[in-house]
Amino acid sequence: HFCDFEITKVIDEIGIPLKSWDLQFFRGVTTGLNEVFHINTEVKQRLINEDSKSAEIIFPLLRGKDIKRYKYDYQDKYIIFTKHGTKIDEYPAIKNYLFQFKEELNPKVSSNDQNGRKPGRYQWYEIQDNTAYFKEFEKEKIIWIEISDRANYCIDKHNHFLTNSAYFITGTNLYFLLGVLNSRLMDFYFNQKTAQIAGGRKRYTKQYVELLPIPQITDKEILKKFEALISYMSYLNDINQLPVNQYTDNVKISMIFEDTLNMMVNELYFEEHMTKEEIDVLKFVNNETFPPLVKEDHLNAQIIGDAYKRLEEQDNPIRNRIILSNIRSKDII
Repeated sequence: HFCDFEITKVIDEIGIPLKSWDLQFFRGVTTGLNEVFHINTEVKQRLINEDSKSAEIIFPLLRGKDIKRYKYDYQDKYIIFTKHGTKIDEYPAIKNYLFQFKEELNPKVSSNDQNGRKPGRYQWYEIQDNTAYFKEFEKEKIIWIEISDRANYCIDKHNHFLTNSAYFITGTNLYFLLGVLNSRLMDFYFNQKTAQIAGGRKRYTKQYVELLPIPQITDKEILKKFEALISYMSYLNDINQLPVNQYTDNVKISMIFEDTLNMMVNELYFEEHMTKEEIDVLKFVNNETFPPLVKEDHLNAQIIGDAYKRLEEQDNPIRNRIILSNIRSKDII
């Protein structure tokens, strides 16, 4: 049996803090006046119709509340990204649009001023913070919301910019990392190490997330096992995807796969214990149990549906080990 302290100690010993990995951490964009710089599809289209060059500095935007566990829910929002140094006269439609809010957009000379944004060395038409790393938004990345009652990490492959209520990581092995970051074990660790705020929620800021100890796995076979399960989870949590089973909705089915993922993560830290108790699962995760997904999404529904049926069979070793673990190792999951 493991107590909370022992579990935390093992995680610290086995894992390496993310700040020591070859990863980059960033925060979303602080504009200083979101209601002006964040626009909908209609305003975006109008600005581009007025001047096609406007499209160069308008980007799709995810807000913190759009980011869910394993998937985001894009709401057709955009950001006018007039970074520091933007030559605004090259974008007349955007200049005219922003000019109507000039009084509120001006940087305050002193904090006592009634109108305007935070004092600073930026022009009235520029976003407030420098965000010199803006090119990083165009990379594949793990994104997450800052304030939440539990981990809500997902992958973004579509170059979304983020608001400052969200963070993101760029680097390698992101699918593996996503599986560990969203796991029950890592959330347990996070809860041990950070204080709660109002409503029992936590602040998933860079300063805490970069300290999470995760094993640096170089075994490509293990990484592939995680990638397969993560691709299933991303599909099942996307409301736009086809159902994989006619009797059970995708989100409920995703919980079965998430149980498997949690067991896989536990095994990274407690391999000896889980092997001894015969509740290790990684050796049963392969291309036969969880075949890789393909580009054609309509075929993926069948692939995941078949994997789910196999996982629910009475003699399935993964299913039976998950059930056994609730008896033999309920402390660590």
